[in-house]
Amino acid sequence: MRFADRCAAVWLVPRVTDQPFLAAKLQELGAGLAPDGESGPAAIRTAVQEVIGQSSFAKAAANLAAAIRAAPGVAGAADELEQLAR
Repeated sequence: MRFADRCAAVWLVPRVTDQPFLAAKLQELGAGLAPDGESGPAAIRTAVQEVIGQSSFAKAAANLAAAIRAAPGVAGAADELEQLAR
């Protein structure tokens, strides 16, 4: 089963390279929360409870999963790049 098929609300702690961008995007889309990486146990507990307790996170994650499944994938990306190169 692909990740997009199992997608649920997400709690991300960004640590390296692209993770802060991806975490911020998921938060922007309402599919998860992205702490600053300095959050303590109490703040993390509260945020996890928020993600688990609010159905809006799961709904947004399901919408994102559907968009990922509908995306054209590598072949579509290659087509887009070829058109840009023309």
